[in-house]
Amino acid sequence: MLVFTLSDAYPWNSTYSANDGRVVYKVVSPYQFIGQKATIFRKSKLAEVDEQFGHLGVVKFNMVASSKFRFHGGEVKTKEYFRLGKRGWNGRDHIFTAPDGREYTWVLGADAPILYLNDSPSIVVARYRRKWDLSWPTPPARLEIMPAGEGIVDTIVMTLVFIEHLRLARERAKEH
Repeated sequence: MLVFTLSDAYPWNSTYSANDGRVVYKVVSPYQFIGQKATIFRKSKLAEVDEQFGHLGVVKFNMVASSKFRFHGGEVKTKEYFRLGKRGWNGRDHIFTAPDGREYTWVLGADAPILYLNDSPSIVVARYRRKWDLSWPTPPARLEIMPAGEGIVDTIVMTLVFIEHLRLARERAKEH
């Protein structure tokens, strides 16, 4: 299992560190009232120096029109990338096809999203664990990727950035 510890409670503005402390992903999202986006960088596999990161993709958030993913030289609307599944605590499940050709389902959940294989819903592929302020010391947020997801880590990180932003926005809307 791969475990990434996040530097912040928000996956769209955080670094993702492996168990050995190496930063593997950086997600940068400066605050903007309109047109917020998260740029995702991945540590170069060939890099000897920790500061060498390559551009992986961009998530352009939009609360009215469809948000967009920009990756692999193209751009796709999230409403075209995902199809909606059954309704859950914080909205509908989001189903997508990963580069490995398999379908996966993000279940938004009441507390945090969990990724499952779509054709085997008992198989957890990834789990995001939020930072909780109720315990002391407060454990950091983390992303756990099970063996079933180790071939699509980049896709998991990118879709998590969108899914958790969406889930948290819906959670906050319910509070108001």
